[in-house]
Amino acid sequence: MCTESVKAICNLQHVQPYLQCLSMSTTTADEPSLPPKSMVNIKTAQKNDKIMKEWLYWVQEHRKPAKHQIERTPWNIWFINNFDKLILEDGILYREINIDQEPVKQQVLPEAYINCKKEPATKYVDAMKQRLKKAYELATRSARTAQERQKSGYDKKVRGAILQPGDRVLVRRVAFDGKHKIADKWEEDPYLVVSQPNNDIPVYVVQRENGEGKKRTLHRNLLLPIGFLPSDKEKRKILHL
Repeated sequence: MCTESVKAICNLQHVQPYLQCLSMSTTTADEPSLPPKSMVNIKTAQKNDKIMKEWLYWVQEHRKPAKHQIERTPWNIWFINNFDKLILEDGILYREINIDQEPVKQQVLPEAYINCKKEPATKYVDAMKQRLKKAYELATRSARTAQERQKSGYDKKVRGAILQPGDRVLVRRVAFDGKHKIADKWEEDPYLVVSQPNNDIPVYVVQRENGEGKKRTLHRNLLLPIGFLPSDKEKRKILHL
C-alpha cells in the first residue's frame, strides 16, 4: 500500500476519545451513551441534582452510608450497589469499570439528562462505519493514482523504437527452464505485429509469421524487433541464387 493510502486511512481513523456516560435510571444503568452536545457542564448539573449532591458528599468522604441514612429509592439502591466503583475527578462523579480488561470511566448522568434525548452508542458505531468507508474509498483512489503514475513512468522507460504493423519481432519467454542463456530468452518462431490497439499504450497484438496459433497481446518490453534478419522466404531466395 502506498504512503498516500496509509495517510488517508490514518487521518480518517483518528477519532477523539470520549467518556461513556451512565444514566442513574435503573433501566438504563448499563447502557453507555453520549450526552447531548448542548449539555457540557456536567459538574454543575451533578451538584444541582437533588440526589447526586448527597452522593457526591459520600464519595468525597470515602464513606459508604448505612441503609438507614438514605431513602430507599431505585437511584439510591444503584449508588449503594456501585459505591466501590465511584470516583471523583475534578469534582465530576464517574463510575470506573473494566471492559475487555481495559479500564473505562463512565460519567454518571444527573436526572436532568435522563429526560433529555441522548445520542445512543450505536450512533458512534455508525459514524465509525462511515469513516471506515470513506477511508477505504480514499485509499482505493490513492492506490489507483499511484498505480497509474507507476505505469506511466514504466511506459516512458520502454526501450526501442515504436513498432508498426508488419514489423517482425521475437517474443520473450516470461518463464523458461534450463540454463538462462541469451538465446533461451526468446521464442524461436518470429511474430508479425498486427496492430497497436491504443497509440498511447505500448501494447501490441502479434501473431506468428507462419499464421499458426492465436493472436497475442503483449507489452513492448516483451518484443524484440528482428527486421534486420532475413525471413524464411528471403533465405530460400538467397539459397536459389
